[in-house]
Amino acid sequence: MEQIEPLTNYYDILEISPQATAQEIHQAYASIKKAYSLRNPDIFRNFSFDELQQLLILIEEAYSTVGNQETRHIY
Repeated sequence: MEQIEPLTNYYDILEISPQATAQEIHQAYASIKKAYSLRNPDIFRNFSFDELQQLLILIEEAYSTVGNQETRHIY
């Protein structure tokens, strides 16, 4: 039976490798949150408000999963 890839890869969302250190994960999270901030007026050229909100939710999910050693190990 063929394995199905998950629809969302938290490492891809944070633009890090699965071997990233805790510091690299935190830096990537801070950087991506700044880039996709609602305060960045240029971001609305590429995303609607709803799309951006959903993306920010995914970023938070990714960070809360891979930024925590216990949940990262399970993931």
